Amino acid sequence: MFTNRVIASKITLEVAGAVTPPEEIEGTIAHFLAQPLDYVGTLEAVITNLGPYNSFGMEDATGAVAFRKSGINAANAPFAVGDKVSGSFKKVDYNGLMQAELQEDAPTVEAGPHTLTLPRVNLNEVGLTAEALAPYQSRLVTGELSVKTIAAKDGKGNITLLLTDGTNDITLRLDSRLPKFAEFEFLMDLVVGDVVVLDGAVIGWFNGPQLAADDAAQLEVIRQMSIEAFLALEIGALGKLSGVITNMGPHNSFGMEDATGAVAFRKSGINSVNAPFAVGDKVSGTFKKVDYNGLMQAELQEDAPTVEAGPHTLTLPRVNLNEVGLTAEALAPYQSRLVTGELSVKTIAAKDGKGNITLLLTDGTNDITLRLDYRLAKIAEFEYLMALAVGDVVVLDGALIGWYNVPQLAADDPVQVVKKVAS
Repeated sequence: MFTNRVIASKITLEVAGAVTPPEEIEGTIAHFLAQPLDYVGTLEAVITNLGPYNSFGMEDATGAVAFRKSGINAANAPFAVGDKVSGSFKKVDYNGLMQAELQEDAPTVEAGPHTLTLPRVNLNEVGLTAEALAPYQSRLVTGELSVKTIAAKDGKGNITLLLTDGTNDITLRLDSRLPKFAEFEFLMDLVVGDVVVLDGAVIGWFNGPQLAADDAAQLEVIRQMSIEAFLALEIGALGKLSGVITNMGPHNSFGMEDATGAVAFRKSGINSVNAPFAVGDKVSGTFKKVDYNGLMQAELQEDAPTVEAGPHTLTLPRVNLNEVGLTAEALAPYQSRLVTGELSVKTIAAKDGKGNITLLLTDGTNDITLRLDYRLAKIAEFEYLMALAVGDVVVLDGALIGWYNVPQLAADDPVQVVKKVAS
């Protein structure tokens, strides 16, 4: 006794409790792909991507294959992504691409959107070699790849962009006849090292694997940029940064600068005690712009940054607090910058229940709090601050402008906060 169970386009055959493999079930893409070339069979599947222009990604619950019909292209196709198509198809090999060539004049179309059940292929896990990608032809992908060679256009206007995972490369090819081709023009501005986040592009093939897309939303770009450009992004936007760590004082976030600006490096779980880098090291990675109680942070997206041991030269001048002032308006453009200046003690230092030290300083007009986190590696060396009296002058050189709803100062070494001795 047996039963045929049909769920969407997936067919499972159960015989005495055993499940027949999809490739043995006629009518599935898995079965179609397991047959010799020129095999003809019926298929029902959902169109996933029109990017290759003359052939299209098509999948059911068992696999994916390239839909092909001479005369049907991305501009005139009688269906859209998400529609279900069915018909009689011949298995064809076109320069290594397994195609399902429609035998009728047009497919039967059931308007969508229809649910896709195949998981997207993560290129960072699978790899980019022909051997690795051959089983995934015409599948949709995810992953993050870097630009290896800047984009180019051929005589017909087709865009090609060579991407890499650091070990192997793959070409993204965009046909100039695609309906949304103009939306891909931004790719021409990418530089080597920019990251392309793929989500919904398709694995094509022309004597080797390549990628295609039919919508710019399938290619999100994370650009290598300066800190100044990063700070101009919207909250939540991503950018690739390289900067030198300048101060660990805030404990859970750290000053980081390049020649254009400074921002607070942040990664949950990394603090001034366990950080895999030191002041003077250069760190790189992908960062999200975050606003934490008014502090602009660069939140690392990887588990850990790439670290280039220092010391690396700092090129930004230190901010003179006696010239700039202490108001929030004055200091907002200088968040996470190192400072110089002389301020007076307005209120003697205090410790809270955890042992954090706070010291209220003034320039005679406005005030700012110096806060030292009890978990800092050198916190014991700041104990002398507890003996300062009102009116004592503190010379700042290398302390950091932090922020917690209002500006504050932080330091990671007592040499950055020195009592001025009368001469």
